[in-house]
Amino acid sequence: MVRNKAVIIGIIVLILGLIIFGAILAIRSRSKQDITATPLPEVSTLTKTIEDIPPNQRPFVALVPSDDGHWLTLYIDNVKNALTIEYELVYETEGPTQGAIGTIDLKSRTPPIEEKILLGTESKGKFKFDEGVEKGFLGLVFREENQDVKYQTDFHLQTAAQAKKTLNSLDKKFTFISQANLASGFYISMSTIGFPQTPEGEIVTGPYGIFSSSSSKNFGKITLETVKPPAKVQIFGWDKNNNKSKEYTTGIKITDNSISVEIPQLATFIIVNQKNP
Repeated sequence: MVRNKAVIIGIIVLILGLIIFGAILAIRSRSKQDITATPLPEVSTLTKTIEDIPPNQRPFVALVPSDDGHWLTLYIDNVKNALTIEYELVYETEGPTQGAIGTIDLKSRTPPIEEKILLGTESKGKFKFDEGVEKGFLGLVFREENQDVKYQTDFHLQTAAQAKKTLNSLDKKFTFISQANLASGFYISMSTIGFPQTPEGEIVTGPYGIFSSSSSKNFGKITLETVKPPAKVQIFGWDKNNNKSKEYTTGIKITDNSISVEIPQLATFIIVNQKNP
């Protein structure tokens, strides 16, 4: 009897010992897993936006419509240190919102960059074009060695029939009124982020540009809204076709909240507070 009790007690002690030993192993195993599953913190990439970049260091960005309005050519120049450029184009249609994304490797391509973007879809050589495209958004990420620089801009796509004589940016801060009806074709009004040949002085407003599938020769007047414009300003236009900037001085009119001037052709415009001699 005593022997049986001793055997039972021994078995109970053995079972308790196995339970405790198993619990210790489980705790150790769990601790090891927790340690190995936690990755080392990664060094975060510095991200800058347009507000952090001086105007003369920003890229010049344009969207140029094709003759049929089914393609946009993304034009990028004045690129400083980027290794790659990632873009996202989002636009509204008669149906759902559509978009396109892509990456431009600057190791194999030299600025100025021209990238054709289809407003629609393509399958086995057959195209389906999106209809009713009038406005959209362009986002860009310039990936440099130690930082990313992000830019964004809206665009307004108009046909000559829609516009008749008036082209304007989506924010309504930039307007062009032609002396005559616009030539047939497609027109895009947008902020170009940068101005290729930024003159000296403080930038009051801009840059805004108009890009067309037809001729850029259009006489008319541009008006740019600005808060409390200075009494003396300079208005410059830059034509990407001949890579030249020109100062416009004919018919300058300054009001409490806008500046206007007559122009002989569509271009990219910027207003600068005239530097004191």
